[in-house]
Order: sequence, then structure tokens, then C-alpha cells
Amino acid sequence: MSLTIEISPAPGNRNNYGGRKGWWAYHRERVRVQQEVWAQCHAAGKKNWPKWPLRIRSHRIGYTKMDPTGVIESLKPVLDALVYFGLLPDDSDKYIRLEHPTQEIDRKHSVRRPGPEVSRLLVTLESING
Repeated sequence: MSLTIEISPAPGNRNNYGGRKGWWAYHRERVRVQQEVWAQCHAAGKKNWPKWPLRIRSHRIGYTKMDPTGVIESLKPVLDALVYFGLLPDDSDKYIRLEHPTQEIDRKHSVRRPGPEVSRLLVTLESING
């Protein structure tokens, strides 16, 4: 059983929230991601949630590529939301297996042009035990 969650715009790398952006910007981003995760998990229905341990695949679509560790760091608010809402008991290695993230460049959607969101993060949760 699997479930794919789409976060748009994709969460940023946590390291980019220092300086002037600060803690509040990161907190607002986490709350936005939590709301999106909850809405999509709720819409899927609890009986359709995959059982842990979970294999977690992430695929980022954006105007530019991000460092692979940055993509993994952008998963943190998603994993925290899954724990917060009870889909996972904990985000430790006992319950999740992270796969190397993949990325795709989409130059059709620029930051300067109105239209669909600039970046998307697709997170697929798949039960390892079937």
C-alpha cells in the first residue's frame, strides 16, 4: 500500500532560514506543510494509510536543482507532520527508510511569471512489509 503527498510550493532547505528570515519563517513553513499533509492524509482515509515501516521516496520538481541533502532536509516538516498526526510513531530508522531523492527541472514556471507554483515536492510513503 502506498500514499503520495504533494507539497506545493516545496518546503525549503532548513539551513536557508537563518539570518533575517529567522525562526518565525521556518515555523510558518512547518505549519503550512503540516496543514497540507493532514489534508491529504485525511482525504485518503485512515484505512488507506500505509503501515510502517515505510519506504519514503521524494521527488522534487523545481526551476533549479537543489543539493540532494537540501531535498532530504526539506522532508523534515513532512516527517514531523506524519508523526504529529499519528501516521508514524516516530521518525527514527526503526519506522522509516529514506531513499535517495530524485529531482526534475521545470523551466516553464518561473518565479517572475504568474501561474502554477514554482516547485513541488512529491513524497511517496510505501509500506515495506506489503
